Amino acid sequence: VISLDDDGAAGGAADRRGGGGTAGGEESRRALERQIAAAARQRQTLRAGHILPAAAFADEANESEEKCLRGGHDALKAVAAHDSVGGGEVYSDVASAAHLAAGTLPKAAQLKALRAHLEQAKRTLAAALPSLGSLLEGTVKAGFDVGGAYLGFCSERAIVVNLAPLLRRWNEAGTPVELLLTLAHEAAHLLSRGGAHDSAWRQTYDELIQAAIVAGVGPAPGAFAGVGRRA
Repeated sequence: VISLDDDGAAGGAADRRGGGGTAGGEESRRALERQIAAAARQRQTLRAGHILPAAAFADEANESEEKCLRGGHDALKAVAAHDSVGGGEVYSDVASAAHLAAGTLPKAAQLKALRAHLEQAKRTLAAALPSLGSLLEGTVKAGFDVGGAYLGFCSERAIVVNLAPLLRRWNEAGTPVELLLTLAHEAAHLLSRGGAHDSAWRQTYDELIQAAIVAGVGPAPGAFAGVGRRA
C-alpha cells in the first residue's frame, strides 16, 4: 500500500495507536481525518479527474487476491439511464446498456431503490466524516455489470459499485447495510492508495464503519449480523 504521508506527517493507517478507550477512539478519528486530508492533497497532484496515482495500479498487478483496483472501467460504458431506474448515469455492461437507457430492464423499480440506497450510503459516510464526503463527491458511480460477481472497484477516476449482484439477491432489510460496507471497503482502498487487503487497509475500513456508528448516522452494530462483509 502506498503511504499517504508524502509530507512527512505522522498518521498513516499502519502507525495508528488505538485502544478501546475514548482517547484511543479520538486518536483513531484524528488519524483518519489526516489520511483523508492527505488523499485530498495528493489528488491535486494527479491528472484532472483522476482519484488514484498510476503506481497504485502497478502494485495491484502484483496482488493475487480479488482485484479492487482496475485500470479504466473494464468493459463498462457510461449510460444515460432511464427515469424508471433512477435517471442519471450508470456504468453498464454492453448487453444491459440499451435496456438501462430505454427503461426496459427487468426489476427496474428495485434497481432504482438500490441506487437510492447507494446515495444514502454516501450521505451516511459524509455525515460521519464531512471531509470524506467532499472527497467522494462525484467519485462514486452506480455500476450494473450482470456478468460480474464483484460488488465494487476503484478505477483511475471513480469508485464503481456494482448493483447487479444485489439485484439478483434482493434483500430490502440487508441491502442498505451491505452497500454501506461496500462503499467503505472501496473508500478504504482509495485512502490507503492500494488494492491490498492488509492491516493498514483493514484498520482504515474498520474506522470508517466505526465513525458512522459513533456519529449515530450508520447502522447499529447488531445490524451487521447475517450480512456478508466483503473482507
